[in-house]
Amino acid sequence: MASYLTMINNKKGDPNIGSHPDENFAREVMQLFTIGLEKLNLDGSPLLDQYSQAIPTYIQADIEGLAKVFTGLTYSKEERFQNPDNIRKPLVFARRYGTRKEHLIGVHTVPMICMESHHDKSEKHIVNDTILSEGQTCQEDIDSALDTLFNHDTLPPFFAKQMIQKLVTSNPSKSYIARVANQFVNNGYGVRGDMKAVIRAILLDEEARASAGTYLNFGKFKEPIIRASTFAKIFHVTANVEYPTKNPFPNGGQLFFRAPSVFNYFRPDYTIGSDLISENLVVPELEISDASNVTSINNGYHWMIFNANFAKNASATAKRLQNRYYINLSHELELAMHSTDELIEHLNLVLLNGTMSKEYKLSINSYIESLPIKPTYSKSRSTKMYRKRVTHAIYIIMSSSSQKYLY
Repeated sequence: MASYLTMINNKKGDPNIGSHPDENFAREVMQLFTIGLEKLNLDGSPLLDQYSQAIPTYIQADIEGLAKVFTGLTYSKEERFQNPDNIRKPLVFARRYGTRKEHLIGVHTVPMICMESHHDKSEKHIVNDTILSEGQTCQEDIDSALDTLFNHDTLPPFFAKQMIQKLVTSNPSKSYIARVANQFVNNGYGVRGDMKAVIRAILLDEEARASAGTYLNFGKFKEPIIRASTFAKIFHVTANVEYPTKNPFPNGGQLFFRAPSVFNYFRPDYTIGSDLISENLVVPELEISDASNVTSINNGYHWMIFNANFAKNASATAKRLQNRYYINLSHELELAMHSTDELIEHLNLVLLNGTMSKEYKLSINSYIESLPIKPTYSKSRSTKMYRKRVTHAIYIIMSSSSQKYLY
């Protein structure tokens, strides 16, 4: 993150040449990660001033003060710089420290250190009218600044809403946000910020556990990555090699671990259409959804379901196996051989969270049963036809609109 937000190698300002510390990380650690842009009530609603206007959580002077806090930090081995006195000097790669890959692994998997000579030790004014004393060390400044953000009144509702949106529903009620925010403030034992208590509050809340349709506007679209990882877990997707060079799933606007910016793949307040806008409703995940990637995603699941080998072929050459993926449908095959209804109920549970309607079940059952399996078929041919029933049932559900929602 320090590299991503240009805070690594951030030097203190020099009034003689008019230089200033980089403000990027200081701004984003407030805007995106802790307190947002506006002060909030505990239920996530904006805190208003006497003129009914939203109150900013911070101003430019707070950003400038916090930027000074994050000066002097560099990679864990300062000798990696050709000249330690110029900490913006480009890193030396293969010539002295092995390959570029080895270098990147070395500097990005261990904590940063602070070069005190490059840390701004002046008095700092940051958010909430907090003043950090002159002469503090780099770590003392960072600890004081993070404590200030952690204890900010807006952090609990800001964090609560973001987490609920990611885990449960895009449009949580104010009371839901307040209940989770209260758990952040106090877990019942006087502890603030107990993540286990917060996550329990999110997932076990009455709104999260209620049956589909109980709460108005409840639910969210599944991100492509979530759909892909769920599919992989349910059907035990494996690869022939430890680091396959081909991704079996279409990215659908979401490359694994490759968000296009620090703002993530989509904005938490994204909305579309007059109906949603008029109701003040958001659909964050739809920002990366369009006709092209919807088709691409369906085609990707078609390939995985119908073309991925069901068992590894030991006689295949290493080259053929380089990008081979496998799905294990043995359990689904057993269910199909026993009863189509059992197969559908199983897929309803694991792919749709048990929300499949009676009409939906009857429709799928009718189609699956239309795929013939005759008593005269050989055992191998019968198994092949049962497998066809399984794959068709899975694909029908994976390509349906119902599979794209989390209720």
